[in-house]
Amino acid sequence: MMKQFVLLFMVATVLSACGQVQSNTEEQPVIAESAEFAGAPRAVGQGEYGELHVLPLTEDGGVTESLGAPSCLGEETDYISSGDYDVVFKRTDGTETSVGSLSDTQIVSEGGSDQPRKLGSLASEGVELYYFQPIQNKCRADAVYVYVVSEDDAYQASFEVEGQLLDQFSLAPESEPYIEAGQLVLESTEDEQQEYTYMFMLENKKLRLVKKEERGD
Repeated sequence: MMKQFVLLFMVATVLSACGQVQSNTEEQPVIAESAEFAGAPRAVGQGEYGELHVLPLTEDGGVTESLGAPSCLGEETDYISSGDYDVVFKRTDGTETSVGSLSDTQIVSEGGSDQPRKLGSLASEGVELYYFQPIQNKCRADAVYVYVVSEDDAYQASFEVEGQLLDQFSLAPESEPYIEAGQLVLESTEDEQQEYTYMFMLENKKLRLVKKEERGD
């Protein structure tokens, strides 16, 4: 009788251990995704007139996952979101205005945080400029978008170059736009590092290229 009890106890112990192993295996994530970012803004800028938000258009927020390895796009723990986005300005009085969209766009954000990227901002002559570079590429120039906000208006600015209107500028790695003498200056690269100076054409919602010169170090 005692032998039967010991045998039954051993069988029960083995089955219990197997169940624990199976349970632990099921709890391990297969793909390192960030579901907590679903529907949350990917970037936010704050100013005198309100906040500019880059928002995913789908409820699930698109696909968000870890980069997994260091590269020109970012560090190993950074995460990348892919999808379509709406750029919305939320005024302090509670009104909202759609000022642009980003289709089939990848956004890289710093890992280890569920906070949205902070949009860069500049101020000039009664207007606020927000600029957003979805991928802060370390190896080459990459797209940056500029949004203009005033007390009465909010919109995405176009870049006018030799009569052609572009919705983005290729910003050089590790550089930031700045204001000089009331004009917007950005850096890019061709064969050499170049500085591009744009004049504000606020009534036409665009920035017109007025000067391009080699950057002096």
